[in-house]
Amino acid sequence: MLASTRANTVIVRSESPSIFNTFRRHRRQLLVKNSTLWLQTSASAFFLSLPSI
Repeated sequence: MLASTRANTVIVRSESPSIFNTFRRHRRQLLVKNSTLWLQTSASAFFLSLPSI
């Protein structure tokens, strides 16, 4: 049991950097997508609220 858990932790440690890097890359892409979406929605809301002013 201890040997198997030790082997698993070693495997996880060796694989974690690549997973972490891909996760960070995905998060950056998501942040860019979210910011562009937010900009689009805020701009459309601003232009929609213009006639009522």
